[in-house]
Amino acid sequence: MDISYFSHPLRTLRNKYYADLFRSEKYKQIVATDIKKALSLQYKANHGKNLDWDNPQTLDEKILWLEGLTDTTEWSRLADKYDVRKYVEEKVGGTILVPCYGVWDRVEDIDYDSLPKKFVIKCTHDSGSTYIIRDKSHANLEMLNNNLKKHMKLIGNATCEPHYQRIKPRIIAEELLEDEENRKWSSSLIDYKIWCFNGKPFIGFICYDRHREPNGHISVTYDMYTLSPWSPKREYLSKKSANYKNIPRPDCLDEMLQMAEKLSEPFPQVRVDFYVIKGKPYFGELTFTSSNGINYFYSELGQKVLGEAIDLSNIKRIR
Repeated sequence: MDISYFSHPLRTLRNKYYADLFRSEKYKQIVATDIKKALSLQYKANHGKNLDWDNPQTLDEKILWLEGLTDTTEWSRLADKYDVRKYVEEKVGGTILVPCYGVWDRVEDIDYDSLPKKFVIKCTHDSGSTYIIRDKSHANLEMLNNNLKKHMKLIGNATCEPHYQRIKPRIIAEELLEDEENRKWSSSLIDYKIWCFNGKPFIGFICYDRHREPNGHISVTYDMYTLSPWSPKREYLSKKSANYKNIPRPDCLDEMLQMAEKLSEPFPQVRVDFYVIKGKPYFGELTFTSSNGINYFYSELGQKVLGEAIDLSNIKRIR
């Protein structure tokens, strides 16, 4: 009998089982009482095999190892999109920070009258809550507030990222970054995400043509480039055929890498994200658990090579 006939319905049942589990009160209790078990379940659900806690090898294994066995208090402070600004200013200066118009504890407190015609507004504690306002006079602010309210809750339980549960939900408004030069290569701003391991920039993860689908999901093209020389490294990606473009090397790449090194210096792994506007780099965010530590867009080779670059030998464990 060809067992592949049954593989699709079995996979569907398996995925439903884990989806229901991760939304359950039972899983919340596991996250609170046994983070290793919770992370092991996440890894098994997505990779179909056990996480090797004694000898982690891949990128995802090492991210989850750090999350489960080390002190992530600083991750909480620096994953906060507002609090991280002070850290950036201390490390590399404030000139790369996107101008901030305001930060509010509640949606009801947002002072839209004080905001310019164009701005970006988002929550400080999550991803996916970013809204671009190009003309405030034509924006449906009531709908915007309702959408923001849906995001104003603690996150991190379902994905087992407890450092996010320590971040107070707030809303921040910033200047809308725009650059017509970007339009030659991308329908959206290009994200230059620099993977840094043990305080050294290792490789660039580039995101472009980002847009929100009618169903609310975000669509984006993921790409990867070596830093010296600047060259596509798509064998590290799981998707072999995509709308890839040959994004040119940013003129300010050396400056970005110097700043990424300073910002990542205390950590065995972190992704330092930038935008480039008219040749000038702007800080995006620091990401410690990229895609919840389940980087599905990397191939087995990419997972292996990036994992090998992370040295955990001198990292202090708390569990």
